[in-house]
Amino acid sequence: MLIHTLSRFRATTLLLLAVPLVFMACDKKADADGGKKEGGDKAAAAAESPKDLGAAAAKIYVDTVTKVTAALEKKPSVDDARKAVTELLDAAKKSLVEIGKKREAMKAGDRSNFDRAMMKGMRGVSGETFSKFGKLQMEYQKQDSKLGTLIAEANIITQYAAFELLKKQKPEEAKKYGIK
Repeated sequence: MLIHTLSRFRATTLLLLAVPLVFMACDKKADADGGKKEGGDKAAAAAESPKDLGAAAAKIYVDTVTKVTAALEKKPSVDDARKAVTELLDAAKKSLVEIGKKREAMKAGDRSNFDRAMMKGMRGVSGETFSKFGKLQMEYQKQDSKLGTLIAEANIITQYAAFELLKKQKPEEAKKYGIK
């Protein structure tokens, strides 16, 4: 029983802590419609069930990690990388907070279904992309530690859909988004 509980706790913690790398927007389409109806946002808008909402949050994570990696593969300067990553993260955060509001209103069982669906969907980042992401994060970390930390945030971006984690780990961000 204890092993099962610890295993479940670890899985949930891994899902919500080490999972997300959300980078949406940055392209003209996303800018034209305020970041909506692109990738995970489109899925989130159509999603209503806990499973669908969890999958939408995972899609945002996958898109973010993929877009951050693609942006950094071009080897932009530190300042340009910071700008690109910030824009991608900000768009993802906003989308995930909206999903998080729906998650917050769920009963415990539905939240568990949401979390499982999100965790499952987060595996959608290919090993190759995730490896590139890690290498690029380390390269920029060596050049500018604050930028390295910012890039690493992409991997834990799903905490913006799990308010209990956001309030505990980044209380200033929770306040910024009106999460009490």
